[in-house]
Amino acid sequence: MQRLWSGAELGEHWTLRADDLGLPAASPAGGRLGLAAQLAHWRQNGRYPDDEADLAPAVVGHLATQVDVHADVLEGYEGTDRTGRRHRRLVLDHLAVAAFDDAAEAKFRSWLSNELLPREPAPPVFEGEVSGWFARERISRPGGYGLDRILRSASAAHDDAALQRVSVASPTQLVRGDKPQPTRETRRRRFNIGALHATLSCLQKMSYVSSSFCNERSEGGCHRKRCYKIEGAGLEALRRLEAVLNALCELSV
Repeated sequence: MQRLWSGAELGEHWTLRADDLGLPAASPAGGRLGLAAQLAHWRQNGRYPDDEADLAPAVVGHLATQVDVHADVLEGYEGTDRTGRRHRRLVLDHLAVAAFDDAAEAKFRSWLSNELLPREPAPPVFEGEVSGWFARERISRPGGYGLDRILRSASAAHDDAALQRVSVASPTQLVRGDKPQPTRETRRRRFNIGALHATLSCLQKMSYVSSSFCNERSEGGCHRKRCYKIEGAGLEALRRLEAVLNALCELSV
């Protein structure tokens, strides 16, 4: 999450619109800023902030100025209590956010396979791109387990397809689009490159998972659900790495 924002960036990404300012007009000070924070955060990230720590101090100050309250009033606001949940429903209605139905899932998977996964961004960039997609499309983000399941299956399908392509085709054939001629020597030579690339990707994911876990502990204890999520991501990376190395061994004999 970006913690430092310039004045120009605050103006571009965190400025409320004219129709936004009418929403919290009748709320107490804390409610006005809380609603503004949830609205602006969803518009920027496609989700609500988990807690106040998700909002940089400069962002809170910028929003507070716009709704004419002091930034400190946000400390007593809870996005998950009765008022916070009502504000979240108001945000969804105001932004006309659509449900994550079967059509939305198909569109999301298509974007993952055709645009995001081929670029192979680093994990923090990957998460930001995913959040940006939900924000741009105005589609409600699924729960953590459901989203993780989609991301894991899409990543696995992409890795399998990439390894299959490089294992049966030479670079010239891939560039020209010729039909591959899968000789054993070609498969072995090209698979080595693809397997090493996939291995590096797995190691990068594992490094990010390890770093995330350490950060959770250093921040005064690890929330149980978040720990399970981090542990699951680590196990998935290990399984993918094991599959890649096993396949590499089979083609090297």
